[in-house]
Amino acid sequence: MLPSQLPREPLDRLRLGEIVAERLGEWVTERQLKPGDRLPSEPELATHFGVARTVIREALSKLKTLGVIEVYQGKGAFVSQLPIELLFMRVRRLNPKTITEQHLWELREILETKTAELAAERRSREDLTTLELALRDHQLEPRLGGIENERFHRTVAHATQNPILEQLVSELVTLSSGFLEKAHQQDPSRVTKARTEHAELLEAIRQKDSHAAGQIMRTHLQDALAWFTITPEQNLKIPVKR
Repeated sequence: MLPSQLPREPLDRLRLGEIVAERLGEWVTERQLKPGDRLPSEPELATHFGVARTVIREALSKLKTLGVIEVYQGKGAFVSQLPIELLFMRVRRLNPKTITEQHLWELREILETKTAELAAERRSREDLTTLELALRDHQLEPRLGGIENERFHRTVAHATQNPILEQLVSELVTLSSGFLEKAHQQDPSRVTKARTEHAELLEAIRQKDSHAAGQIMRTHLQDALAWFTITPEQNLKIPVKR
């Protein structure tokens, strides 16, 4: 029998498979299911969500790809593990139309300040080389929010040797790129300050000065937020890329 605790919110018909996969993932997490626990059958899930079994199969296939479940023909779907990908699924579904720069930069400040500290403590010679190349390419990049800016922040996260932190930072940096592009259009001179702060951060990481690295990253992200925030009422929305 299908558990009554399974989420029942209306579904967006354009992304049924993805949304069902997320709802199931949330249910697995909230119920604290363990590896080996069985999920409801395809017919039960289809009835509960009011969708075709093909949609349920798509959702189960996505969860299987993420490593959340294993599907055995004739037996059903069983919990395999609870990877961090469940969290990443939710990050990717954040709606840019409802996120303000304050929401995003507050989270980035929390995560990336510690990221910079860990990078300074744990960086390898190879990490320094990669950071130097990323900084060099960023210095040549004519705008904010470009690929090289993202690469620099991802490389700092990689130096932490924490793959979960690295992927979370990567997701957030990608989400904020369109917002930075809009800031650059408003004032192209801002890119110079961003480059300077990146260079200072690299030096702190090179010197293994975790305190300085954290402070520089915090200032870097707070400066970025200040570019866009005048008052809460004037808080600009992140532009949606077309």
